[in-house]
Amino acid sequence: MNQRAACPYCGERVAEEAVMLWDGRTYCRGCVEAVSPALYEFARNGGELKEVVEKSDVSLKKYLRGAGYKTLIVTFVIFMLPFIVLAWLDEPNARFNLLFGVCFFWCGFLVSWLILKGFLMLTRSTLPRTVSVEQNQVVLSHAGDEKRIPLHECLWELKGTYRDNLTAFTGQRKGVVLLTSPGRCICCSHSREMVQYLGAFLILAGVRRKSYWNGLRVLLHSVIGLLIGLLLGYYTGRLVALQVNDPFWVFVLGFLGAVDGFGVGLNYALYSGYGRSAAWDRMHPLVWAGMFFTVGAKFLVMRGIGAMLLAGSINAILGVLAAWSIRRFLAKDDAAEDDALRVRRELQKAFEYDN
Repeated sequence: MNQRAACPYCGERVAEEAVMLWDGRTYCRGCVEAVSPALYEFARNGGELKEVVEKSDVSLKKYLRGAGYKTLIVTFVIFMLPFIVLAWLDEPNARFNLLFGVCFFWCGFLVSWLILKGFLMLTRSTLPRTVSVEQNQVVLSHAGDEKRIPLHECLWELKGTYRDNLTAFTGQRKGVVLLTSPGRCICCSHSREMVQYLGAFLILAGVRRKSYWNGLRVLLHSVIGLLIGLLLGYYTGRLVALQVNDPFWVFVLGFLGAVDGFGVGLNYALYSGYGRSAAWDRMHPLVWAGMFFTVGAKFLVMRGIGAMLLAGSINAILGVLAAWSIRRFLAKDDAAEDDALRVRRELQKAFEYDN
């Protein structure tokens, strides 16, 4: 094993007890066990991150045992409300109204049962279905067809599996939902242990987790960064303008500061949403130096080559400092520990349900 390799999750050099996961990268034992103690032994023993749903795993009985019985109860209550009101208003015919409502409901239930039976037969025709992770890809195989989706193109979340008709017939109510394209999702919930391994792996690999609050978080960080950058750039421009007696610098440095601040806030919020390890990889100081140099140089293109190089160089230094500071913050031991504890709590809470 290459001793110089660094763990993608903590950034430290890997040790002898490191393990290679299904994205092809090597992680240190401490990071893997911090997220999921059982995942390390599973990966160390050559376990496959795979879930297979057979024809025998789906049935209408399991559908009702899962979310179906709740749907049935809610539908019955809503359907019977008008007949209850009618029976209350028409007391002489109350029994007839209630009996008619119950009979009508069960007739509708029988029709729905036949429709579900048809959906079940259609679902079974596509089984077995296999979802696995290998070579940094999600592999979906069913009905003789195989599709591979790179992990970096996926989003994931821990939530109910009602969006996948297949998992609805397995009776499972919660699991890992992989969003592979707009409107397309793959729900993995058939094996409780495998779902926990998959969730822990996705966190370690830095695959972006979908969150309804993520958009608001990105917006807030971007606006705060813009305001801070605008203030710093404006007052820096005031100082420069006083020295050279040119008000041009107030505008250009204020605007440049706003753009830089917006960029820092946006990138931090966006990339940290992918996970700590993914943010570390994407916030490389040299990459930020190039981006900030280009932005700074463009703002002074009308002032000649000398001014462009000077502004670009100063802005590149600011980009390096910003990236370095963020990476230092992400690499703090206490931040890593808090992250691991938070992840374990989320996984434990997410999978507290009956199979």
